[in-house]
Amino acid sequence: MSFAFSGTGVFETLNLGPPNMTTHIDLFQKEIEDEVLTTSDFINSVVPVSVAVNDYIHYNSKNGSIQGLPSFMSSVVNQTITNGGMLYTRLSITSALEMIHDH
Repeated sequence: MSFAFSGTGVFETLNLGPPNMTTHIDLFQKEIEDEVLTTSDFINSVVPVSVAVNDYIHYNSKNGSIQGLPSFMSSVVNQTITNGGMLYTRLSITSALEMIHDH
């Protein structure tokens, strides 16, 4: 089952249509609360989370500075970890920026 939205961010971004990651996870948890899904439906599942560039594009579009970028990156990472804690035991988080930086 895929419960994904593309073009979103950890925070609010320029793409105002789909929900950000926190809202997205809240919607998923509501499915559990409403018993549309049960924990036994995905007890052995892996939750892949990919953080790409939408938050950074939004940061840049709001005239974010190079000096402030490390702090902003930390906030994206910290919020991703917080959001990941809202999910379940098997969690895989990747970042496109890490992949770009390594090459």
